[in-house]
Order: sequence, then structure tokens, then C-alpha cells
Amino acid sequence: MPSGERPVLSAYEYAAAGAIAGAVEVTIQQPEIAWKNAIQDKRPIIFHPKFFYRGLTINIASMAPYTAVQFALNGMMSKWLSKGGERLLGDWEKLGIAATAGGLSALISGPAELILIRQQRLGSELVPTTKDILKRKEILRGFSLAFLRDSIYVCGYLGLTPLWKEQLMKGFPDKFGDKPLAASMVASVAAGLVAAVGTQPFDTIKTRYQAMMPPLDNRKHFSYSWLSVCKQMKEQAGSWRVLYDGMIPRGMRIVFGVFILSQCRDVMESWFEKRKMNKMATVS
Repeated sequence: MPSGERPVLSAYEYAAAGAIAGAVEVTIQQPEIAWKNAIQDKRPIIFHPKFFYRGLTINIASMAPYTAVQFALNGMMSKWLSKGGERLLGDWEKLGIAATAGGLSALISGPAELILIRQQRLGSELVPTTKDILKRKEILRGFSLAFLRDSIYVCGYLGLTPLWKEQLMKGFPDKFGDKPLAASMVASVAAGLVAAVGTQPFDTIKTRYQAMMPPLDNRKHFSYSWLSVCKQMKEQAGSWRVLYDGMIPRGMRIVFGVFILSQCRDVMESWFEKRKMNKMATVS
């Protein structure tokens, strides 16, 4: 493996690292998710644990496989393009791989967030909410928006953060050379801000679009395009600034999330690498 490159793990190890990282991140940040969704959907915020933690089960159940898929796809595509770690990947290759992993993971995040948003909107439980969505044949409602959003977001925490962390440690050795945690914090904040601004419009439209429930008996007369929903939002608010509703709580979540996921990635990948080296040492 070339010097400075990340350890090369198996698909199982990447997935396990991602699942643990996702579960940790969403458990810590669930209140911010509920706050953001309420602002974007124009619902009142109730300062009660039940309000902030409603939907936590489906969020954890979705986030663990969601980040597991992202870590696994990113790791395996990197492994394939680097020929098992023998070739150094370019910066743009790393960013492209991360973005691709993020887009594909929207197959999980889109449906899961649809269920969560409907639960929070209706105050209903998981099973009846899911049954209603399936009855309406809406399980992929908002998928294209989730694809665009997740491509940018994952490019931030799996692409930009490690790239900028490395550049900080090399470019400013006096300040960050022996302080990887400090470099990771600065890189995470910068990458998180880029991801927050870039993904916010897609997330705002998706949240409103997924919260809308066309009547089952009159669907053909109901505006069903997310582009139409976007136009309606702008006309009602009088400004495109409406697309940045919920920017503060969501921006906070993304910045903290990028840092948490990046740190979990470093810890888990290092643990798996040490475990693998210890096994090899034992065998030899």
C-alpha cells in the first residue's frame, strides 16, 4: 500500500465500520433532525423528548445500512481503482468515488426518510405509516432529490474531509503536523459547510415533497412533480430563500455529522487494520 493511503479492508469490514458510524451519528443528532424537518414542513416545534425522538427507530434502522453502503461502496470502488492499494488515487478520483457511493445510497435514505417524515407529520407509528406509503405506491417518492443531495453530502465526509485533513497536515506542519484531531476538526467544518450549502435546496424540496399526501381518490388533479412543488414554494414565499429554510439546524447537523462520521471512519478502519495485522503476526 502506498505511503499515506488508507488501509485496504474487505467489503464486510467497510460495511461494519459504516454501520457503527451511522448508528452513533444519528443517535447523537436525532433532535436536530426533528427540528429541521419541522421548520421545513412549517410545523410547530414542541420541546418534549417524544417530539424530538419520534422516528428514532426507523432513523437508526435506515442510517446504519445507509452509511454501511456508503463506506462499503467507497471502499470497494477505491480498492478496485487502486488495484488493491498498489496505485495512488488522484484527488478527483477520490471525490468522484465518494459522490457515486453517496448517490447509490439514496436507494436506502429516500424511502426511509419518507417514512420518517410521514411519521412526524401524522404522529403515527412505523407499521401503519409504511403500509399507507406502500398502498399509495410512493416508496420512491423524492428519490432523485435524495440522489443529488447524498452525492454532495458523501463527497463531503468521505471525499473532502480526508483530503483537506491531509493537505492541512502537510501544508501547515507547525500547526497541524502532529495534531490529526485538530486538522480533522477544521477539515470537517469546512467540508460540512460546503456540503450544507450545496445540499440544502435539494433537501428542502425533498422534505416538502415527501410530506405532501395526494388524496387516493383524486391523484390526477394533484400536483405531483417536485419541480411544481419547488415553484409553489417560491410563489408562496415570494423568494427563492425559502429553499434555505431549516439551514441552521441542518447545517449544524451536517457539520457535526461530517466530523462524527469522519472520526468513526478513522477509528474503525484503524481497528480493523490492527486486527488484521495481529492475525497475520500470529499466523507467521
